[in-house]
Amino acid sequence: YPIFVNNLDPSWAVVNYEDLTMYPQDTFNYMKRQLHLDNIQNIDTIANKPSGSTIQSEGETKHFFDKMNQKTDKTFLITKWRKKISPEEEKRAFEILHNFNIDFYEIGNDFPSEQYRISTLSKQLKP
Repeated sequence: YPIFVNNLDPSWAVVNYEDLTMYPQDTFNYMKRQLHLDNIQNIDTIANKPSGSTIQSEGETKHFFDKMNQKTDKTFLITKWRKKISPEEEKRAFEILHNFNIDFYEIGNDFPSEQYRISTLSKQLKP
């Protein structure tokens, strides 16, 4: 949380789950530039492989990963949490974030606030 107070520390590489899931190549390119990394081997394999913690996932998520391929729309992975809460609970959760001055997410948006998106952060990097 402290890195989100009064803007991001430019020396940090902030990566969000949503962009990593939906736009893995862009996210890895951002990480390579921000962290001054050489080529990351097998990036496509890494980007489309579920983490080891998926064994703990619910059945619907496990089934999704079993059927997933490189062309699979991964929107399910970033939106499935909404099915588990009511609109009132979502509103209350975002009120709590707001009370702590956490602006990383906005109510009703599946992605982080624009200033934390990989596409925005990439534009701020020096070539």
